[in-house]
Amino acid sequence: MERAMKKRLAALCLLALTAGMLTACGGSGSGNAGKKGKNSEAETVPEDDLDTATYLKEHGKVLHKTAAEKSKKVKSERTVTKMIADRGFEDLPLETTYSMEGEYSESIEIKADGTEKHPIYTGLYVTEAGNYWNIYVVNGSIFADPLFYNFDPDGMPAVQTVLSESKTITNYDSATNQFFEYVPDAAELRVITVEKIDAETLESMTKEALEG
Repeated sequence: MERAMKKRLAALCLLALTAGMLTACGGSGSGNAGKKGKNSEAETVPEDDLDTATYLKEHGKVLHKTAAEKSKKVKSERTVTKMIADRGFEDLPLETTYSMEGEYSESIEIKADGTEKHPIYTGLYVTEAGNYWNIYVVNGSIFADPLFYNFDPDGMPAVQTVLSESKTITNYDSATNQFFEYVPDAAELRVITVEKIDAETLESMTKEALEG
């Protein structure tokens, strides 16, 4: 169970397997976490850099890492609220548990007019058919986890699925306060690429469509 949980956390940015689980991936630095190139916001991950980076490289291809505090993609509470509403997720409560310094706190609901920024925002969306989805905004990118499919009581899939607007996944490592952009191995995580993650798209994603 512990191995499966660790694998799941590292496999995708932040999928909450249970209600009480931390919504971020843990890891430990090797002393050079947070070092950046002078002319680039993100840099290629070296072979011996981070435990999280090593794990992700063994289960996919890590493209870049970015220190959360230096990222220009992180959005404010107000911007994320509008971004989600514009995608048809109106009145969807959004929560966060991390500050831009990587400090953890109990989950709090963000303010629609809030100016603070956070590395991760999460929300639970329920379709008209009663299908549950976790919505994640990580470093400005949006992902959707089909909980009704990945944790189907009638039989979980061999490889779990996530919706993304590109082939890459963004992972947040709270221990080092960094983002990792990577392409997971198909055997570890199945990424379905869609043009836009919005309410209309999720409403159309039945179990059969996800299996297709």
